[in-house]
Amino acid sequence: MKSHSLLFFKKKNLIGYFRNGELVLVDAGAEYYGYCSDITRTWPINGRFSKEQGKLYEIVLEAQVQCIEVFLICIIFQLVFK
Repeated sequence: MKSHSLLFFKKKNLIGYFRNGELVLVDAGAEYYGYCSDITRTWPINGRFSKEQGKLYEIVLEAQVQCIEVFLICIIFQLVFK
């Protein structure tokens, strides 16, 4: 099954569409010959996270770092005890 979605806005259509303090979220995925990938990114409209958004960003970043550490430990464990 193939699916895709693309939203395209011309600059003149964006005026008044987004408000200061809002975020833009991009969630993109790809599949190529059985390999799958996904990436999600969030940016503040005005270029700066609010205090609350910054705190949430740090929480999510720390969770990501911890998940990567656990993943690497599992890979090392599998290589050592293979």
